[in-house]
Amino acid sequence: MRWVVPARPPTFSFAMKESDLQKTVVAWLRRQPPKCVWFAVPNEAKRSFRLANHLKAMGLRAGVADLCFFGFGFIELKVRGNRQTKVQEIFEALCLKHGVNYAVCLSLEDVQRQLKSWKAF
Repeated sequence: MRWVVPARPPTFSFAMKESDLQKTVVAWLRRQPPKCVWFAVPNEAKRSFRLANHLKAMGLRAGVADLCFFGFGFIELKVRGNRQTKVQEIFEALCLKHGVNYAVCLSLEDVQRQLKSWKAF
């Protein structure tokens, strides 16, 4: 690849994607000693109509948070500028109604603080 020096400094948008944030969080979680059972909920991927129906029939639910920490709660990851969808807000309300912890985190540091406050890590 050939690099050309621009006449003026370019303006870059270093906005992280939510999938990049989740990969960063998961990489950190995998380096920690296991203190709880956790898993990711793969709701984001594009699917064929047939596969989507199959997964819904098996229990896949729209709006479920990105990460589940069994016995502690759910964490939804968002990057600055992104907001929860309506179905994510409904899932959050359902969790809180039933006494299940739920948090929206914008960074790895937010996740670390939340897990520490839940005594999950």
